[in-house]
Amino acid sequence: PAIPPIRLVWHSTPEERARMARAARDADLRRQNDERRRIAALRPQLEAWSRRYEPAARPLRAALSEAIGYLARGRGPESRTVCYPVADALPGLAALQRAPDPLLDHRLAAALATLRTGTEACTRGLPATGLRWLREGERRLGEADTFLASYRSYALPVEHGQPLRPAPSPPSGIDLAPVLRSGELGDS
Repeated sequence: PAIPPIRLVWHSTPEERARMARAARDADLRRQNDERRRIAALRPQLEAWSRRYEPAARPLRAALSEAIGYLARGRGPESRTVCYPVADALPGLAALQRAPDPLLDHRLAAALATLRTGTEACTRGLPATGLRWLREGERRLGEADTFLASYRSYALPVEHGQPLRPAPSPPSGIDLAPVLRSGELGDS
C-alpha cells in the first residue's frame, strides 16, 4: 500500500496571526513606497521624454488608424500600399531616445516590433495577417500610453498614513473623493 503523505499543519495563536498580518501589510506598504519613490525620481525625466514622444507618435497613430480602417473593410491584396505610411512613421518613433523607465521602454519596444511585423505582412499582400498584427500593435501602443499616463497621476510615498508631499491632483473629470473616503486605495 502507498504511504500517505505527511501533512504538517502550523497552529498559531491569534497574536501570531495578527503579527504576521501586520508584517505582511508593512512589507506591502514598503514595496508601494519604494515604487512611488522610484517613480517620483523618474517623473522629471519622464515628463521631458513624454514631450518628445507625443509629437513623434502622432503621425504613427494617424497612419495606423487609417490602415486598420482600410484593412478592416476587406479590400484584399490590393491593400498592399495602405501600410506604407505606417512603415514610414515607425522610424520617427523608434529614433527617440530610450524611455527613462525600463518597463515603459519594454512596452514601447514590443509595440513597435508588433507594428513592424504588421506592416511587413501588409506590404507582402497578407491583409488579414497584417490587420491582426496592426491591431495588436495598436493595443500595445495604447498600453504603453496608459503606462506613461499612470506616472503623471501616481501618488507619492506615504508614511504613517500621510503623504510625504501633497499628491498631484487627479485628471479633470475624475472625482476620487468617494474612493478616498471608503479607503479602497489602501494608503489611508
